[in-house]
Amino acid sequence: DFCLSRGLGDVYKRQVNAATITDPYLEFAFVTFGDLSESPFFVTVGKNEIPTGVWAGGGPWTASLTSGYFQPSQFTNAMVSYYEHGFNLSLAGFALDDSSNPSSLSGNGNFMLGMYYTDNIPDTSLGYGFNAAYVYNWANTGMSANNAMVRTFQTDPVTGAPTGIVESQSLEPIQQQNSMINIEANMHYSVYGVYMGWSGLTEKAAYTNNGLAGAWYIQLTTSPIMLDQVTTFGLTWSQSYNTDQMFFSVPGQEALGAQIQGVNKEIIAFIQRPILTPQVLVGLEYSWLGLPNDQYTSALTLDLSIYF
Repeated sequence: DFCLSRGLGDVYKRQVNAATITDPYLEFAFVTFGDLSESPFFVTVGKNEIPTGVWAGGGPWTASLTSGYFQPSQFTNAMVSYYEHGFNLSLAGFALDDSSNPSSLSGNGNFMLGMYYTDNIPDTSLGYGFNAAYVYNWANTGMSANNAMVRTFQTDPVTGAPTGIVESQSLEPIQQQNSMINIEANMHYSVYGVYMGWSGLTEKAAYTNNGLAGAWYIQLTTSPIMLDQVTTFGLTWSQSYNTDQMFFSVPGQEALGAQIQGVNKEIIAFIQRPILTPQVLVGLEYSWLGLPNDQYTSALTLDLSIYF
């Protein structure tokens, strides 16, 4: 990924992020107008992620079930926000282009309302945070979970691992309107943290087993200083319900678009710390995904992230 962020004068900033050199596209491209030293209001216009939550619970590589199933992707929007004393409130409107299906619901009054608050208790090492969001017409925001993609893969003859996509077909490219609610809270004391959250849909649908689909997680972290560097340890337990017909990205196979149907349990354990410089992070993660009928898959991932 290549990311450029630049302040242009005192009142606005632009950011452009291009991903995948072999198949380039703009992942983020937006402008923010505002100066918090003058006014708590600011406006963001362009293609970016709307602030629907912290989406914690994942590791350096694998997303939590709440994020993997329900976090919207990037799309063009206009957003008005208010921030003061740790409190943020945002209202965004977005239109999803679907020129191939003029009768779709993708452009009909889509909006997001989100808030978060974070603070510390004076004279203590105790801090806390809370966030909540509502996304109208979530079902058409490009989520892999509800796109119901069916793919046929080439596989390695020895390991059986997917090596390439032979065919890709969408069963339901345009869904009926379905909204999403996300609620999260966290508390941290000294080097210890507890994170928990729940995400769910407001309407029943065929891809939710004709029930209300949702997921929750709880994550414990600690970040002691080891060998002069902050080292983060994390452990997550997550479950979902009515997601048997929904799709979750296979850890380590995202570039191929590989997905698993019906993940309903998840365990993630990881350790991450800087090496050489604070901008270089190395992480070791173990993820376990439980499937219906007592099946499961697991992965051990060594991850290197460089920020500059």
